[in-house]
Amino acid sequence: GTSGGWNGSVANITPAKNKNVYGIIVDVTPAQLELLDGFEGVPYVYERKSVVVDLNTDDTKLQCQVYIRKDTRCESPPSKQYLCAIGEMLIDRRKALGHSLTTEMKIDAFDSSGRQLCGPYVHSMRPGSLEELVVLANTRKSSKWKLPTIFRALIDKFNIVGVNDMYSMRRFLGQGLQTVNEQFRSEGCSAITIDIFNAMKNVLWGT
Repeated sequence: GTSGGWNGSVANITPAKNKNVYGIIVDVTPAQLELLDGFEGVPYVYERKSVVVDLNTDDTKLQCQVYIRKDTRCESPPSKQYLCAIGEMLIDRRKALGHSLTTEMKIDAFDSSGRQLCGPYVHSMRPGSLEELVVLANTRKSSKWKLPTIFRALIDKFNIVGVNDMYSMRRFLGQGLQTVNEQFRSEGCSAITIDIFNAMKNVLWGT
């Protein structure tokens, strides 16, 4: 299906022979599950189903809940921002399994009929766009943003002060937090916190 928040197609679970769906199991309370239902738009956008999950590490199987998007049409390719978020999830999974990590990971996107939606997306530790930068910075923040709405709002704010690509972002952040926030305020935008500033610097320069 297509998500306006993620600005493109999003991943879904569909029946397929000899195929695996990788993910992360999270232990939640009934109250938290009810909140997730609201966030995912159950029963209008997604439906929640019970499935048996193989842990892969041994023969253990668990009964888990998954969200399946009801509209499976893919009208546009997934955004770089979304694919970057998927890449980060896959890296977390590989770390949990003790697998070695490489600097790049290729992700293919297909619709339910097998049609390729876009060429292989190369997920790198170094972002090539503002959308990827914001996703990667979120993994380094002490308190996480709500996905994906805040991402678009933050990018729009940088665009207002003339930051439209990675080159201009490096120059902008290189001025220091005080100067950055002075420019935001001069354009009527709210300031960013030192947590956001440091997270973005960490992604850009590995500091």
